[in-house]
Amino acid sequence: MKIVVVEDEMRTRKGIVQLINQISSNYQIVGEAGNGIEGEKIVAEKKPDLIITDIKMPDMSGLEMLDKLKKYNLKHKSIILSGYSEFEYAQKAIKVGVYEYLLKPFTVEDLQRVLIDIEKMIKLEKSLEESKTSESVSIDYILNSLFLGNDIGTKGMAEKMKTEYGLDVTKNFHIGIVYLDSVVENISKKVLELLEENLNMYLANQYYLYKISAENTYVIILPENKKTYDFKRAIQNKLRIEIYQPQYGNTIFGFIECENINTFTNSLSTIMKELQWSIVLGEDVLIDHAKIQHIVTKLVKYPIELERSMILAVHSMDLDNIEIYCSEFLKCWRKDLHQPDDVINAFVQFSSAMINSAKKVCVEWENSLSLKETYQIMINSYTWKELSGSLSDLATKMSLSVKKRNNDYSLVIKKALSYITVHLHEKITQVEVADKLNVTPEYLSLLFAKEVGQNFNTYIKEIKINKAEELLLKGDVNTFEISEKLGFTDSKYFYKVFKEVTGISTSEFVKIYKN
Repeated sequence: MKIVVVEDEMRTRKGIVQLINQISSNYQIVGEAGNGIEGEKIVAEKKPDLIITDIKMPDMSGLEMLDKLKKYNLKHKSIILSGYSEFEYAQKAIKVGVYEYLLKPFTVEDLQRVLIDIEKMIKLEKSLEESKTSESVSIDYILNSLFLGNDIGTKGMAEKMKTEYGLDVTKNFHIGIVYLDSVVENISKKVLELLEENLNMYLANQYYLYKISAENTYVIILPENKKTYDFKRAIQNKLRIEIYQPQYGNTIFGFIECENINTFTNSLSTIMKELQWSIVLGEDVLIDHAKIQHIVTKLVKYPIELERSMILAVHSMDLDNIEIYCSEFLKCWRKDLHQPDDVINAFVQFSSAMINSAKKVCVEWENSLSLKETYQIMINSYTWKELSGSLSDLATKMSLSVKKRNNDYSLVIKKALSYITVHLHEKITQVEVADKLNVTPEYLSLLFAKEVGQNFNTYIKEIKINKAEELLLKGDVNTFEISEKLGFTDSKYFYKVFKEVTGISTSEFVKIYKN
């Protein structure tokens, strides 16, 4: 995806370019500009897929530039960078086709989310344009456009469906959906071959199969007759024996009845969402909309004690127990049948507890773990393998980042951290540790900041408070005893440091995590 960045503040512009380069090598910065006049020239010349521009700039604003670019008839998406006070420009932005706002200051996760969405949309639109150029596949273009919610005429498509495929989509028909979680081309090809073989066997040519653009999902339009029901039984009884094999990844089939082409978008969206029932029913169960409505499920009993154990393990950086508690959490959802949304929400809550706790423990976890990224994977999971894998991947990521950090530390810092851990119950000073390691306090300070990413005193405060949080959650000792155990001679100072590090008091902390 080709990108042009237009921003008058050079430091901000260079920062955006640097972030984009870090996010993906697929994103290519083809031009930069400091105002709208320069931006217009560069965009007209480079013809990017995406323009990222500030609203307020000297000479020509971002919105004025986007408005002037209309005369070139270029196809591009636009992201506006905005401050809170600039939202009076919102209506103007809509008129010039702005795709997304990013409020300053924004995070790398915010930018990554928007870039991924735009890249996906650009790929989809390009594939639709390719479909539009061919008479034989114009039905794909119409169906994909309907799925995107575009207002498009269906009369010609309906006639073509009836004459060429024997499908009357002005009346009741069936929608089949096939989700392939494997993106390996030869695996997808094999599954499709088996699918089409059975479609031809039961329905002859009376069906229409197409791929949802930019997705690894296929849709089948089927008639309302006995042949369709025979085909569904074949999928459930015979085809699954051939397809539901480890070498094919996880393939999910879903079916829903559709009143007519006017309700196609809603019906397809419904069955796509219901594919998540595969998480609790298993990949070898056909997801039938009509049958799903009658499934009886149990209320979720969230394993709060397990979450608390996980928080303690994270605070202690106990990698073995983090892995064990993840495994125990996964077992909780294989005993009873629950609503898939409830299961996904439980995963989101558990991973949130892990990540929020981890970000307070060490800089490696703070920099490497992303709540948004984990949430996105979990809420978009269709199979148990995808959902459970997202939690296992989180635990693995935490483990690898800590192990990498430990391997990257110099011998001096390794010894310093070891000394701090052993003497956490004492008052620890930089001069004392430097003396034990036979280095100067100044050298230790510089090395500590460079390798650990924090100054010495901040690290001591945070690691002591992390231990304090762990002891508070266990509930075995009171706050006065905890302050003594961690080398605070004055309990009032302990309370002050605790609030400084966590942003809340000890009593508020206990209340939040216990409830």
